[in-house]
Amino acid sequence: MDYAPETPPVDPPGPDRLLEVGGNAIARGQRMQVDYSLRQIEYFVQTAKLGTISAAAKTCNTSHTAVALAISELERHLGVQLFIRRKAKGVVLTEAGTRVLPEARALLLSAEGLQLTARTEGVAIHGRLTFGCSSTLAPFVVPRMLDDLGCQFPKLTVAILEGAAETLRQALLNGDCDVALMYASQDMTGLHCQTIATLRPYILLSANHRFADQESIWLADLSAEPLITPITSPGVYDSEAVLRSAGIEPRVGLRSNSMEVVRAAVGRGLGFAILVQRWPAMESFEGRPLICREITDPIPSTRVVLARAAGVKTTNRVETVVRYCVSAFGQP
Repeated sequence: MDYAPETPPVDPPGPDRLLEVGGNAIARGQRMQVDYSLRQIEYFVQTAKLGTISAAAKTCNTSHTAVALAISELERHLGVQLFIRRKAKGVVLTEAGTRVLPEARALLLSAEGLQLTARTEGVAIHGRLTFGCSSTLAPFVVPRMLDDLGCQFPKLTVAILEGAAETLRQALLNGDCDVALMYASQDMTGLHCQTIATLRPYILLSANHRFADQESIWLADLSAEPLITPITSPGVYDSEAVLRSAGIEPRVGLRSNSMEVVRAAVGRGLGFAILVQRWPAMESFEGRPLICREITDPIPSTRVVLARAAGVKTTNRVETVVRYCVSAFGQP
């Protein structure tokens, strides 16, 4: 199968030439004719997402031939090769395909938003949306959100995706997630983030701890005690790093993936924890009383953000959920 060569780099637009696509110069003020279809764009996006034409055909409920032909026609209209076909190994995006993909996704979302706006003018928000949430935030957010949105927008279906920061980032970029509530990590490349809360770490102690009567504690005063720490995502909140920032080498007594295990161990007096989320009930899983104390040392805070893929037009559904999250979980 023959492909048109990729478009060579062009000079910045001048007064007489606006841009050049597929070798065709578009003069300033001239309207560009659009020869491709939304169906072709849809097949391209699905193929890029799934990695094979056969998988895209199955998802789009059509034939392998129809998808292959549509992609070839799209390549011809755009004047670039979007995929490298590898026999029995699927397809790989070319450099041009990689550049085009975000715009193609945005175009599909815009078309969906147009249709939704027309259909829902004066009608309640409805449809399906995937909401991502950091696993440690989920207990504080997801049940309340599903309950509230279910009452306010009964025709809106919200699917939940829990995971670490990088998992959610990749899901947003791949189009598998519409919006996510997450801790800001070191790598937020490709995302548009809106900070809705800033959380300062605090110390969690057993209610009968020797410092229970103090409102604020220097970390150095706890340096000889075991640290009970949750296992968190790289680049996100890290209680061991908090201690090291104060010049203290942690004496880790327990690391756990479960926040309830961390709180239960603290409740039994096995050590202290440094956390950012505050539970509404100040007792452990076993019913043992717990207390929160502020950290006297100057330490960095952790940001909670609403993240979306950058450059992608949001739908009415996403905007509705974003407004809800800012109202329900944002700091004043």
